[in-house]
Amino acid sequence: NQMKRIFFISILFWMMAACTSSETTNENIEEQEVQKIKDSIPATNVREAVVDYTSDKIFDAFHFRSDEQVAYVKDNGILFLDLEFKTAQIFEEELSVFNLVFSEDGQTMFYTVVLPATDDKEERLGLKKAVFSEDKLTVSFIADLERDPNKLITSTYMETAKIELNGETISIECNFVWDMFTFGSSIAVDTESGKVEYYKDENILDEDYYEENSSEIMDQIENVEIDSVYDLFRIQDGDSLRITNTAAIERDEPEYPDPISFKLSPDGRRLFCTVMTGMGDLAHGPGFLINLDGSGQTILQNDALGMLYKRYVWIYDTSNLVFLKNDNTLCLYKENEIFEADKNVSYFCLKPQNK
Repeated sequence: NQMKRIFFISILFWMMAACTSSETTNENIEEQEVQKIKDSIPATNVREAVVDYTSDKIFDAFHFRSDEQVAYVKDNGILFLDLEFKTAQIFEEELSVFNLVFSEDGQTMFYTVVLPATDDKEERLGLKKAVFSEDKLTVSFIADLERDPNKLITSTYMETAKIELNGETISIECNFVWDMFTFGSSIAVDTESGKVEYYKDENILDEDYYEENSSEIMDQIENVEIDSVYDLFRIQDGDSLRITNTAAIERDEPEYPDPISFKLSPDGRRLFCTVMTGMGDLAHGPGFLINLDGSGQTILQNDALGMLYKRYVWIYDTSNLVFLKNDNTLCLYKENEIFEADKNVSYFCLKPQNK
């Protein structure tokens, strides 16, 4: 009996050892299979994964249609839209796009992007250009602007700073100043050499803005205060014609009248105006269009003081315009109607008309 017990105990230990060995073998097989899968995945070097934004890139499949006249930034990408607001084409840039402008011939688009942070630099803006040809698009890097993107956003309506092209020079405003209610500094970039200049206390775009506003008709239009309300009059050859009639517009603070801001359409037929009707932390008031003879006064939106500076563009030689509402809805005013194109748009510009 003693010998039998010893025999059965030996058999039991052998079976347990066999099971343990089998489980270990199975686990080893599974670990080996997992390791094989891991080994098959290429190793990723963090620095190699950083976007190469300085090399030229050619997109053979991109065809820029002649009827796509509006370019706008949405979700950090660029879309091209026709003036009927029927079709949109997306240009895929790997970096977040900030603002953009076209060359005079419409064949080159300059745009800023947010450059990724590195070991020795924070996020900042860079300037790129896209050259359109009949069958391809060529993108190249121009310069590192060394400017924090947050310095190019207003502290009021969170508007994106304006960018302009004059000759071979790109100008971008920066450093919003509350007391001035505008940007106080600017950046100039030579598009050929990539040289960047910083104007600390000078906004060269502001100067250009008022220069382009000057014309014979504009010089004839004056703000005249009547019963504590300003209206626009056209003074010509000793005669005066009342253009606006804003007395009916409700004002939160009528004791503080403010002159009307205005700009003339390219065809000389219509004015875009804003008038302040109240003042809290920010100025408030409607934006409206009116014919130069005083007819057809049309409200575009009830609070549009931010629009006059950089949120609307006249369409070529007409009195129609593309504009961006304060809720970032892109709209087209055409033939006395307002069409909504897209929402959540942060910036837009109009491609120069092909002559």
